[in-house]
Amino acid sequence: MSYRIRFASLAAIFALALGAPASVSAQSASLPEVAWQQATLYMLEGAQVQLAIIVAWRTVDGVRVANGPITIPYTVSGNATAGIDYRLEAAGTVVFEDGREYAPLRIAIVDDDQHEPAPDTLYIHLTPGDGYTLHPSLGTLRVLLSDNDAANPVPAITSVTRDASVKGKDVVLVVRGSGFLASSAVRWAGEALPTTYVSATELRADITKKTANAAREASVAVTVFNPAPGGGESAGHAFTLGK
Repeated sequence: MSYRIRFASLAAIFALALGAPASVSAQSASLPEVAWQQATLYMLEGAQVQLAIIVAWRTVDGVRVANGPITIPYTVSGNATAGIDYRLEAAGTVVFEDGREYAPLRIAIVDDDQHEPAPDTLYIHLTPGDGYTLHPSLGTLRVLLSDNDAANPVPAITSVTRDASVKGKDVVLVVRGSGFLASSAVRWAGEALPTTYVSATELRADITKKTANAAREASVAVTVFNPAPGGGESAGHAFTLGK
């Protein structure tokens, strides 16, 4: 099973990652600003995840200004070895379509049989380019690749809501709680949903149109599952999708 990571966006999230009031750098007043949501991400061996870069689009009087597609190159460094510790192209690009807040970058962490007491480190660097600026402190993501012998926590849910910013046919659940991992999976009445990791306290999950239409007025148990070692399934949280 594969999982996706998607980071919540815009200047307020930059502030959460830095522990400071929300602000956008001066350069971003004229160009969109791109960043990772946090400086460090912890991952276990065996995880297959879809990272995401975020963008704060330029606005004028509260209205987003169209900028067209943005292509962002990246490079990697660190003591983790490509093909042995992880699978990701050593250099490539990520494309933001105009107005899109997230752009995916897929990475797989190799699950080997070798015991590694200290985590390997992978740095993924966003590089400067035309048509955008980089956040001054969040242009590089440090990924710590840990051995998967440590026990995972049992997750807990405190709230489940629908992402009102997603329009059209798509339905995205916002699940908040504790003990969430990059490998966590949101379950809808026992069925695993495509899951996006935001942080240790927030996950997002996509619901298909068919599933959503079949459960508009029904109360459904939403749970979060963490895989072994340790791990387990959270208590169910009743949720009604509504119209």
